[in-house]
Amino acid sequence: KIESEKITGDSLSNLAVRLLEIKENEMVGDIGSGIGSFLLSAASQKPKANYCGVEISESVKNVSVLRLSVAGVNADI
Repeated sequence: KIESEKITGDSLSNLAVRLLEIKENEMVGDIGSGIGSFLLSAASQKPKANYCGVEISESVKNVSVLRLSVAGVNADI
């Protein structure tokens, strides 16, 4: 396990997606995106939006890029 890793729970991610009211072609940013949990959740619910995550830890970023790629999510990390 990567030290200092924080994972956004599914229920919190789902709530955030509902509250944000993400629209088609809108840009959604996730600062401190970790392993990409929120981005994965949001993209699965709102696939026509654009996603961008920022993560300072290179190893955590690499996990996020891999997870998003496997899921077929096009996001800039």
